[in-house]
Amino acid sequence: MCVLGVADKRRPTDDELTKMAESNPDGAGVAWRERSSPTLAAPDVVKWEKGLTLTEMKEFCAQLPMPFAFHFRIASCGGRTQEMTHPFPIEREMRPQLSGELKGFVLFHNGHWAPWKDKGIDNAIHHKIKVPEGKWSDSRVMAWLAHIHGHAILELIDEKVILFGPNKIEIFHPDGWFRVNDLLVSNRVWEHQNYGGFQGRRTFMGDEDDTGYGGLHSGAGTVCIYSTCLEPRVGVTYYCELHQPPCRYYQCSIPRVAGSENCPEHQPFCTMNGCKNPQQFGKKFCLTHLITAPAAETVVPPEDLVPFRSSPAGEDVARAVLVPAILIDPELQDRSRWARALNPKAIRTPALT
Repeated sequence: MCVLGVADKRRPTDDELTKMAESNPDGAGVAWRERSSPTLAAPDVVKWEKGLTLTEMKEFCAQLPMPFAFHFRIASCGGRTQEMTHPFPIEREMRPQLSGELKGFVLFHNGHWAPWKDKGIDNAIHHKIKVPEGKWSDSRVMAWLAHIHGHAILELIDEKVILFGPNKIEIFHPDGWFRVNDLLVSNRVWEHQNYGGFQGRRTFMGDEDDTGYGGLHSGAGTVCIYSTCLEPRVGVTYYCELHQPPCRYYQCSIPRVAGSENCPEHQPFCTMNGCKNPQQFGKKFCLTHLITAPAAETVVPPEDLVPFRSSPAGEDVARAVLVPAILIDPELQDRSRWARALNPKAIRTPALT
């Protein structure tokens, strides 16, 4: 969950920016309006800077002409790199530059759009469009789609998005936005962030920086970032045990196991042959097979079965080799026979003479 804001009536304070950086530590960016020529009466271009440190963000927010939009990121897809910070220009080339200007719009996004890869690939294939170079994230795909299909396509995506232009600001799904003392923000999680000093932190680019901010690090705020919750975080997640995000399994709303993407019921299946019980988190087996698993890793085939591969010559372990599970599992043998029955036998035609 990132934080996205628009300063149109007042500037964010240093304290507010610090809290936002602490709860969203993977990069920041800002966009504002300027005139391309002193003779113009009104701004006609949008400029942006991203991949900024907290100190740089404070300097920009203290000097930029209002209105301006800013964004603090938590990396969810695309990696923790400067290029993946916001905003993204809405243009054909989809430039990955950390700074630039254009006479159109730039896109800021708060949230996670799950099907971004599939939608991006489908769009490129169906419209025979060359995919711009560089790394990709859900937000960059959204900006690309907005250029190709128009801004209205963002109405079909249930995400909080701002398009910041030279004479217009478009806000999508405004019902989820908040006014905090005349500062428009996408969420209020950052308000309850406990933060400490910035000394000795490692930035998201991997360099030591006593003024920057980094990913999950010690002293970076230890309370859950859910709404007004002040419970301690679990492990390396941003949430307490109660407020872990929902399971990724289809239509499941049970909180995830901390550090996992699924709830306890929807963990991957046990790797024991034929077992459909969920794995214990961090293990390859369910609770039932967790104790017996080591003994089941090596099996000896029956006398009437020949292994696929012989043991190395000179070793007296010819029969103690691993064999495919299908050779010893009746259920898997039934499945194999059923699968083979679906395919008709090859038809041989006599050779022409």
